[in-house]
Amino acid sequence: MIFISHTTGKPLSKEYFTNVASAAFRADGVKATFHRIRARFLSRIVEECLDDEIERSGYHYSTATVLNRAAELARHSNLASLKYYLRLARKRRARQTSAQRAHELQERELSARRSLAFGEQSLRGLAAAKKLIQAVRNGDPAGITTARAKLDAELDELLTTFRTLPH
Repeated sequence: MIFISHTTGKPLSKEYFTNVASAAFRADGVKATFHRIRARFLSRIVEECLDDEIERSGYHYSTATVLNRAAELARHSNLASLKYYLRLARKRRARQTSAQRAHELQERELSARRSLAFGEQSLRGLAAAKKLIQAVRNGDPAGITTARAKLDAELDELLTTFRTLPH
């Protein structure tokens, strides 16, 4: 992906993003770097790919499958550089107790259930919006009023749910 400068019309460099992020961190008093955020992001992706592959095929998983999936998700072209993150994920998993792993799996399940509930609510909101559009197209004033009220209710519920989700 290429980002274009609004002043020069030329592609922005990687250094530009690093500098902007560093300045933002300093302004907010955050002791972080763009590189560390990128590294943490890659670590999490590789950990999740490792966990998924272990759940799918047990401990006889394919390292290549884990790395390829992580590279695909991160849009990363160098598999060799992801091997470091896989080593870290393996070490983390080796140190993890059964109770910690069970807790982590429960958290993942809870997160998946919340995402599903949020998705279902979003679909209800889309269905309500579709009914409103149909009523507008049909020139049905009573249908518009009913559909608008339903859409408003769905959006209120969706916003309430979104605000209560952990971020």
